Amino acid sequence: NLQWAINSKMQCESVSLLSPITALQFVGDFLLSGEGAIINLYTLNSTNDYERRFYCNALQNYCIHGIKPCWPAHKQTSRPQLAVFGAKGLIVFELNTCAKDPKLQKMGQLLELHDWIWDLQWLENDGEL
Repeated sequence: NLQWAINSKMQCESVSLLSPITALQFVGDFLLSGEGAIINLYTLNSTNDYERRFYCNALQNYCIHGIKPCWPAHKQTSRPQLAVFGAKGLIVFELNTCAKDPKLQKMGQLLELHDWIWDLQWLENDGEL
C-alpha cells in the first residue's frame, strides 16, 4: 500500500511505502533494511531509536532478499561494500560514512541474471563476488 501526497503543482508523490521487510543487515552502527526493491539505511539516534538517513530503489522491480557486507582488504579506505540481491537482480553499493550524511553509493549497474539468486558469498573478503 502506497500513501500519496499532492504537492502544490498538483503532482502526486509517494511519502511512505508500506511493504514487508524482506532483508535486514547490521553493518557497524548502521542498520540496512530491504523493503521490496527499496534499501533503507538507518542510524541509532540519541534516544535509542533508529532514524532513516538514506533510501533508494536498489533493484527496480525485484524484491530484496539479501544484503551481504564485505570489507575489502586491498582498498585503502575502510568503507564496506554491500551486495544487495533478490530474485534475478544484483547490485553492489559502497557504504560512505565519511560525509555528514551517510549514504550508499552504487559501484555499478544492476546486474540481471537468467536464474534466481538463492544466496551469494564474498570470496575471502577481497571484494570479489
